[in-house]
Amino acid sequence: MKKGVRITALFLLPSLILIFPAVSLGADSIKNYQVVFRPFTTGAQTFIAIRTFERNGSPKLLAVHTDTLETAELDAKQRFLPSGDGTWKNSPFCKLLPQGTSSSCPRQNDGLSQAGHGASGSYLTVDMCPSRKPFEKRFFEKLAELSKKRKDAVPVAIAITGAWLLKHEQDFSYILDLINKNKIQVTWVNHSFHHSYRPGKDLDENFLLLPGTNFDAEVMKTEILLLERNLLPSVFFRFPGLVSDCDLISRLRHFSLIPVGSRAWLAKGETVKEGSIILLHGNGNEPAGISLFLKLFQSREDEFLRGKFRLRPLGEAFLES
Repeated sequence: MKKGVRITALFLLPSLILIFPAVSLGADSIKNYQVVFRPFTTGAQTFIAIRTFERNGSPKLLAVHTDTLETAELDAKQRFLPSGDGTWKNSPFCKLLPQGTSSSCPRQNDGLSQAGHGASGSYLTVDMCPSRKPFEKRFFEKLAELSKKRKDAVPVAIAITGAWLLKHEQDFSYILDLINKNKIQVTWVNHSFHHSYRPGKDLDENFLLLPGTNFDAEVMKTEILLLERNLLPSVFFRFPGLVSDCDLISRLRHFSLIPVGSRAWLAKGETVKEGSIILLHGNGNEPAGISLFLKLFQSREDEFLRGKFRLRPLGEAFLES
């Protein structure tokens, strides 16, 4: 299924699982945002609705395709066929969700960090944490240049915070322009709304573990912000600082979201290997990582274009895990 597609289908199932109050950002376009879990089918495809909301007064669903992990916005006025035979429970998404939110709970880098053994390619992720610095335009220009050589859009997962987006609307528009020109193919990863951080604080009380943090709002506000701009939140979440605990991981599962780690955080000295999820910062806060990637790409361009490091969509790493 093409990313970003909005489809209609056929019988609305009753709500179940968690219902949260709507999170308002002062905008009128998205209201009554709620968390649900509703398996249904349309044609030969199976989806699970994970959010309900109203767009300009019209009821909508945010649903995930259980085989491809891609999300779609659906018209909730249509009637959907219930997936009552339970086969959806054996789908890739329904297997990955509990696997990705297991009870091992390392303090840092929970979630998938690389594709399974023997997987080819690499998976480029770019974090956009809050920053007062100009974004890394040189990096996105390189992706646009790469698209010409690939002769298709370059897949990149952008882990975005609401706080960065609201302070960098012009930079964000530049990224959207690259999407519209088919230079990049973006998977929007939720990176929380505020990405709070206190220098010198122990990890046990930092990032999303800071006392008083409203985790539900951190998740929902960013999703709403993307939907207000007609962009589709994915089912992937990257914890700020890659820091989490068992409670956050458990709550992430209730949102039907899967955590994303990294095997190659370049600015920290980690190296790219076949199957790696690469972590860079495109917000200007970690220029060394961007420089390392550009240097690596220049020296091993063919491997990133056609060889063992060929850039692939993030979802494929999970399907091969």
